[in-house]
Amino acid sequence: MYTYCHGNGVYLAANGASVGEGTLLMRSGSSGSSTGPHLHLQVKINCQLRCPQPLLRAAWNGVQYDPQNLPSSGCSY
Repeated sequence: MYTYCHGNGVYLAANGASVGEGTLLMRSGSSGSSTGPHLHLQVKINCQLRCPQPLLRAAWNGVQYDPQNLPSSGCSY
């Protein structure tokens, strides 16, 4: 499950909606004690948080990546 936790507070996709590639979900924003605009993304597999960085890098490079292989620790990005 991929969860977009917070951004600028203006959600462009409904909670729980199934979306396709390229769908704009939310604009980035800054709130609370953040140091700048960002979009907080979480990936959970079998109720365990996983580091999304390898998945995002693979997507950027146009490479397939199995989310089951995402690390469950060491995420410091």
